[in-house]
Amino acid sequence: MEADRYQTIRALYNRLIDLPYSQREARLREWQCDEATIADVMSVMLKDETAFAVQLAAPIQDLLVAAAPALGSILGVWRVGREIGQGGMGAVYLVERCDGHFEQTAALKFLKGLPSGERLDYFTRERQLLARLTHPNIARLYDGGKTNAGRPYLVMEYVDGLHIDDYCRAKALQEDAILKLFIEACHGVAFAHRQLIIHCDIKPSNLIINTEGRAILLDFGIARLTDPTLPATIRIADAYTPRYASPEQREGGQVSTLSDIYSFGVLLKELLTVIGKPN
Repeated sequence: MEADRYQTIRALYNRLIDLPYSQREARLREWQCDEATIADVMSVMLKDETAFAVQLAAPIQDLLVAAAPALGSILGVWRVGREIGQGGMGAVYLVERCDGHFEQTAALKFLKGLPSGERLDYFTRERQLLARLTHPNIARLYDGGKTNAGRPYLVMEYVDGLHIDDYCRAKALQEDAILKLFIEACHGVAFAHRQLIIHCDIKPSNLIINTEGRAILLDFGIARLTDPTLPATIRIADAYTPRYASPEQREGGQVSTLSDIYSFGVLLKELLTVIGKPN
């Protein structure tokens, strides 16, 4: 761009800079600028504002990256290993106990990014609910705490295994074997229901069959307490998996223990009709 042309564009730029972006082109036309000048001014303004936005976002992006636990960092008595899972509520990392008292491997659940107040509430509620659940078919809560920046985390039993659908396929299980596994999984959710807890997200990825062949129920991230003063119902946010969700969940209505039973029914039908067909 020639020097004189540049000075003209820059002068117009400086006169427009305090106007909202949506009004700038109209103002240039009021000043009877030609189309080429309008295009040049708007192009320069767009480039400058894009560069500024990127510069402004960089510290925020750095903050988001730094907020996630680094490989080898220490949280409480746990040394952080590799990331092993992602979910709607955060990320899960493999961790090892490092206080020297005994060896233990676990799974650490951590909220990534800048969590909303609602997500923090979910996370706090999950810790409270898991503290009430001690059952061989439910992943156990070991520990919990906060980072130096105040970000909460949960440390849970690490379940080495396969999702129930993948396990049934890998083992080529038939109906009787699938039903046996499924009944075992039901023991876990029935125990939760006796504690007045609704899981609200029953699906294959939340039912792991461990290396011993035992069904383990995971992820109470959107679980809810039933209200003992009402007929076991409570409202729930739209944080569920539609494929397995009950009609009342999809419609934003009241959920109950029956909602979990519906989801189990969908899962069982899927296991039996798609995976467990006789040869």
